[in-house]
Amino acid sequence: MPAHLLKGVCLVLCWIIVRSSPTPGSEGHSSVNDCPSCALAKFQKDVPSSQSDMVEAVKKHILNMLHLRDRPNITQTVPKAALLIAIKKLHVGKVGDDGQVQIEDVIAGRAEMNEISEQTSEIITFAESGEFLRH
Repeated sequence: MPAHLLKGVCLVLCWIIVRSSPTPGSEGHSSVNDCPSCALAKFQKDVPSSQSDMVEAVKKHILNMLHLRDRPNITQTVPKAALLIAIKKLHVGKVGDDGQVQIEDVIAGRAEMNEISEQTSEIITFAESGEFLRH
């Protein structure tokens, strides 16, 4: 009798192990979604939605580069006087009555131009598949 009990316990344990182990296809579609190649193919098929996602990513990147968390809430145009005051505060030069920025002296202007040319910039380009547009 103990041999039959031992066989029964072994069968129950085997049944539990078989039922608890994952079988191919039991994961659902999550394995397909996790595949980088499949995700890339889906990304290329959904061009309109992926393009809007790309635009949103670029917007977030620009806000991040400007050290902003959200898009500025500008409901009206910025007054010209405010822009002129901002330019004065930057010590770029002298702002004339006509709104033109006048560099105070040539040496300061050259030093500033050298400083500007030494600054780095980032250019973001996006390639589009398909025919070339010629204007």
